[in-house]
Amino acid sequence: MGWTKEKPVPPLPPIPKDMGYNVNYDQLSDFIKGEEGFEKEAYRIPTYHNNGTISWGKPTIGYGAETYQDGSSVKMGDTIDEPGATDLWKHHINTGIEQLEQIPAFQKMNTNQKTAIVSFGYNLGPYFMSDEANQHGEFDTIQAAIKSGNADQIAAAMRLYNRKGPVGRTVYSPGLAKRRENEIELYNMPMGDDDIEGRYE
Repeated sequence: MGWTKEKPVPPLPPIPKDMGYNVNYDQLSDFIKGEEGFEKEAYRIPTYHNNGTISWGKPTIGYGAETYQDGSSVKMGDTIDEPGATDLWKHHINTGIEQLEQIPAFQKMNTNQKTAIVSFGYNLGPYFMSDEANQHGEFDTIQAAIKSGNADQIAAAMRLYNRKGPVGRTVYSPGLAKRRENEIELYNMPMGDDDIEGRYE
């Protein structure tokens, strides 16, 4: 059970379903897993550029994970089962939430708003709010928007992240653009109207 690679790492202790944050983990699971989809074997996502060339993303596995709990990178040839992919998903989700919960504006958000931002962060990289990840300033706009807590600023910033591919060769991705709109829709959805099961499949 779990994931397999050259040197398996002992599994982490079970992660509580609710670590005390105002986050709906069932909602996160329905939304993000629906967006990511499950892949048992490591794969790379191709980006087709206008000049006819193709670039390949980093090896990814499970529910869109590029690294394991120990920080090592996914490699082509790795495999994972669904329970292992869920444990890995929870690990990255909780790491992202821990960073976001340090932001006062995020602490005040409702569960729909938090779920939308956590989904965005999981897709972008769960550490996007850290200074280390933002060394080149590529996350300045989204960091400032989330810290402001302003819904319009957050939506505008999210829509900037609709491209994929290596830096300097990114191309517009309809799939990412659709995901951004799904996240913005969830962010703005009033509480009580958040039955999202099947909504974004």
